[in-house]
Amino acid sequence: MLKWGEKVLGQIKKVSRNMTGNYKSLVKKLCPNAEVTVDIFHARKMLHQELNQAIIAQ
Repeated sequence: MLKWGEKVLGQIKKVSRNMTGNYKSLVKKLCPNAEVTVDIFHARKMLHQELNQAIIAQ
């Protein structure tokens, strides 16, 4: 992505990323004007993990 240059990266409007690692800070650094959303796979995975923990805790 760095080969694209600041001009192209600055024009990116939307980015979908997963919730792991340092993607949040990397996307913010490389694509400062992009709206970031979380991909549905990881959102569902987190939701299921939280629900399972709540059920087990009861």
